[in-house]
Amino acid sequence: MKIAVCEFHQETNSFNPKPSSIEDYAVFGLWEGQEILSQGHGPSALGGMLDTLESSGVQVIPACRMWANAAGPVEDGVVRDFLKKLLPMLHAALPLDGVCVSLHGATQSTASDDVCGDLLEAIRRTVGEKTVIAASLDLHANVTEKMQRNAEFFCGYHTYPHVDFYETGCRAARLCLRRLQNTKKTPVTVRTVVPMIVPASASNTITGPFAELIRYGESLVEQEKLLDFSVFQMQPWLDVPVGGSAIVTVSEDPDPRWAIDLAQQLLAIRHELQSNLKSVEEIIRIAEKNNTGKPTVLVDSADSTNAGASGDSAFVLEKIQEMNSPVRAAIVLSDLPAAKRAFQIGVGNCGEFEIGAAIDPTMSDPVTVKACVRSLHDGVYTQEGPAKRGLVNHLGPTAVLKAGNTEIIVTNYLLGPGDLQLFRSHGIEPTLYQLVAVKACTSFRVGYEPIAREIIEADTPGAASANLLRLPFRKLPRSFYPFSEISSDQIPQPVILR
Repeated sequence: MKIAVCEFHQETNSFNPKPSSIEDYAVFGLWEGQEILSQGHGPSALGGMLDTLESSGVQVIPACRMWANAAGPVEDGVVRDFLKKLLPMLHAALPLDGVCVSLHGATQSTASDDVCGDLLEAIRRTVGEKTVIAASLDLHANVTEKMQRNAEFFCGYHTYPHVDFYETGCRAARLCLRRLQNTKKTPVTVRTVVPMIVPASASNTITGPFAELIRYGESLVEQEKLLDFSVFQMQPWLDVPVGGSAIVTVSEDPDPRWAIDLAQQLLAIRHELQSNLKSVEEIIRIAEKNNTGKPTVLVDSADSTNAGASGDSAFVLEKIQEMNSPVRAAIVLSDLPAAKRAFQIGVGNCGEFEIGAAIDPTMSDPVTVKACVRSLHDGVYTQEGPAKRGLVNHLGPTAVLKAGNTEIIVTNYLLGPGDLQLFRSHGIEPTLYQLVAVKACTSFRVGYEPIAREIIEADTPGAASANLLRLPFRKLPRSFYPFSEISSDQIPQPVILR
């Protein structure tokens, strides 16, 4: 039995004007052939696929892998280059019994609104109709009809903050194997769509109504009513003409009742899946009174690089300056020009810096401050996790500036914004500050909740705003929630996949 493995991963934020280039993919490594086998094992969906297939004794055909951080739409040339490498590799390995592919599921390019559908369609044309295709996807994937037509299985993360990358890859590979090995009872996938999007921060699987929905789905698997399930909360900053949240179930019985059940429950909690935002000024005043030894965490999710925003907003710094606040604060943002200026000035020296809006000047404004250079770094640090524990990030030139009581990390690539080591590896211990601004949606909670006095979501500008009505959607239909109210009548009948 021969099964090919490949990966193309990027989460697109349609409101970020900076597209993902080949350089953004090169940061994380461009792997081909045996490089996948030598470097792909680890706590990722790709690693889960490889381990599951290898332990089953099948012949693994390593193709190619490209992974980039969330950003604006991918340059079309990057997608075409990936296919130019992938398709000949698959063709040379024919006939293939299966293909396991790691995708994000919410990827847009400068030429296409459905990159993942395009990739699966191209793979299907190459390998033929009899080959089983199984894909792992992010919980925030937009599972389209084109994707549905060209793959048998879709497995999404069950956690947010995401900590089950590896397990999701294992699930996809196991379903592929089960379909190939069990000819009498064939696993069947059922999909339905709920016409809604909600703020990503509301898709918390630790506590709350969405967590309860995921636990319910898991109970159906434990009771053997389902083999697998996924609840896809479509990435809410993806401006595409066809979209929505999706329920995908897998069972040996094509009865769609469990997909309908999960869809109705998701619809019922839509009003609860909203963010409670406070103004930055209000959060700063709260933090000024915080002398507990635990920081007040200001969540600047609108500028989260994990959500595809540019990470270059100095809005929180601007408010601290305007209020002349004495709060002891720590913030971080992408600003390569400011980092380069710090290297020119040197450690211990002070100067005037223009900070912010270095990448996307449409979402925020630069702030002029007098700051001293506290330290300079190469930007290499290792995440402590638990998500992506051990991942080595390369931020590029990085500097720590001090303006009054505010410590500011300025860097080139803002990677791992929710990981505590982003601050700690640059000499900033979060527990020593009254206020810590984190540019992440939910990923940070696993690390920060044990050390935080409180976590407060801020109403800040950015391409990943939790206030979806504020964003300039142009393609997304307005006939679904939250742009208009919806009812169960608008949930289409489930469709049985291949």
